[in-house]
Amino acid sequence: MSLFELEKTLSFDKYIASFDAERVEKVRGFVDWLSQYSGSLVHNPWGEVNPDLEIVAEGFDAARVRRDNLVAYLLPRLGRAKVFVVAEAVGYQGGRFSGIAITCERMLLDKHKTIRAKDVTTIQLERTSSPTSSLLKGT
Repeated sequence: MSLFELEKTLSFDKYIASFDAERVEKVRGFVDWLSQYSGSLVHNPWGEVNPDLEIVAEGFDAARVRRDNLVAYLLPRLGRAKVFVVAEAVGYQGGRFSGIAITCERMLLDKHKTIRAKDVTTIQLERTSSPTSSLLKGT
């Protein structure tokens, strides 16, 4: 079993626990701060859920999943990446559902033509878009 395959079997909690607690606190604090923003013309994917487009199920919080996805993405990059790009227009095929800027769910699910899931993060992340939404047919 490759390291990537082994890491994909880790639970989210075990993956997060593999990082220094101070680093986790910094990243969670930043992501929680992002989730607090509210604007009349803005959908905040880290703090809001749209039941017409997203999975709605007892015990499932799409915004929480996106926050967790972003935390998992940022943790190994903190202190390593020289630049953190904040992109605008988190559209319906990108960070709107993945929680990660410039990253669509197809990448997280390893269904993208050129970007592999392992290039985004070493653990398997969750989708939040509803596969049965009539508003997202063909996406």
